[in-house]
Amino acid sequence: MRAIRAALVLLGLVGIGYGALGLATESRPVSVGLFAVAAILGHDLLLAPLAILVAVLARRLVPADLYPVVRGGLIVSGAVVLAFLPTVLGFGRRATNPSALPLNYPLGLAVTLAAVWLVTAALAVLRRRRPGAHQYATGPAPHTAPTGGNPEPGGPESPTKDGESGQPGPSKVG
Repeated sequence: MRAIRAALVLLGLVGIGYGALGLATESRPVSVGLFAVAAILGHDLLLAPLAILVAVLARRLVPADLYPVVRGGLIVSGAVVLAFLPTVLGFGRRATNPSALPLNYPLGLAVTLAAVWLVTAALAVLRRRRPGAHQYATGPAPHTAPTGGNPEPGGPESPTKDGESGQPGPSKVG
């Protein structure tokens, strides 16, 4: 474990050195600095709050047994949108060079997201059809009330090996 950590630290230092060298040889360091500040502010003021909002809404609206599947679909969708964003917005497109960004990138984004959610829906159906799928839920679904019934194994109401409940009380000496 120590060797892996040391290798990762070394790799990180090499990356930092490479970035510092690139910045030192950059002919427009102010534009690089502005890009870095814009990226940080864009993440902290737009991307992170939006991701938190979507996660909270999904957690409240999606049944607990399907939430892990939907969360995976949301994560993949976010990565796909971030990857497509420069081409969808047309960064790099030039009127003098029609071969730069020649395709219909918004359509490509829509088709890719449709494929992601088709796979997500298929996984959700498979998860629901699997016997005992409710056992893997991460908690009660927000729109279902807790029901009485069988206690949780090892919980305060469950009987112990000798038939007594797990409730605190006077101990048997004998």
